[in-house]
Amino acid sequence: DLLARDRRLLHFLRTNALQTARAWPSWEQASQFMAAALLEIRREPAPGGPAGTARMLADLRGGLEIYERERRERSELLQRALRLERRVWRLRASRGARALLRLRRYRLARLAARPARPLMRRLRRLLR
Repeated sequence: DLLARDRRLLHFLRTNALQTARAWPSWEQASQFMAAALLEIRREPAPGGPAGTARMLADLRGGLEIYERERRERSELLQRALRLERRVWRLRASRGARALLRLRRYRLARLAARPARPLMRRLRRLLR
């Protein structure tokens, strides 16, 4: 939508895209870079067996620990959200809340409740 409205920005992006594309290497140059990289890899000694394996396993263990911590945090957040939701449903089911909700039918009650609207909007945002 922004690009449809702002023709100047669209022109700026088009010209810079062309400059970027012109700066890219040709297929021949890219092939030469790839060949050089593969020759360099071939010249290097093969990665050590036990040391490389140990490093890979340490990285994997670290990743699993991070994943487990994040999974636990998500689980705790879900439990807190469910407890809050149960409280909200209990509150809605209470006799007083049902009586207040029935008052919405009356214009006088809606007018009297108008000053509390900003507070209720914030409360709804928090409960989402």
